[in-house]
Amino acid sequence: MRKPFFNLFVLLLVTLFSVFSHATVEKTQSFERTLNGVQSILYSVPIKARALLSELEKVELKENQPLPLLARYYLQKSTVDLLLNDPESAIEAANRGIELTASDPLLQADRYLMQLRLSQARILKGEEALVLVQLDQLLSESQALNNPEVTAEILLVKGQAYKA
Repeated sequence: MRKPFFNLFVLLLVTLFSVFSHATVEKTQSFERTLNGVQSILYSVPIKARALLSELEKVELKENQPLPLLARYYLQKSTVDLLLNDPESAIEAANRGIELTASDPLLQADRYLMQLRLSQARILKGEEALVLVQLDQLLSESQALNNPEVTAEILLVKGQAYKA
């Protein structure tokens, strides 16, 4: 009587173990597939964005666009260049955008964001000391704008400069 009970118990344990083991493998595979998808998107999106921006440069004469669209263009271009770890191009795009928006008070928030992209590019180049001084000045100037999104982003970039 003991032996059949023992065999039944062992069979039950083996069955439970295989069911839990199979569920764990499925969860792991599902996690890995999702992670691979995220990784694919992470690397492909900035590259696709750069391709679209390049297409805009070829097809649309960007200089003939309204100033708010040009500001957005240069902000996006500098952001994409940063994501692709191209600080020189990011600096060039941010400087061009800052230059275009300097005289328009309605584009002040965009100008601050481009100055942030410029600071992020300089952090990538190892110029943290210069960036920290500029960020302090930018933070004090942006207080008048009363835009919490811009202030938060300035503080985040400042944190990046301290980490670097």
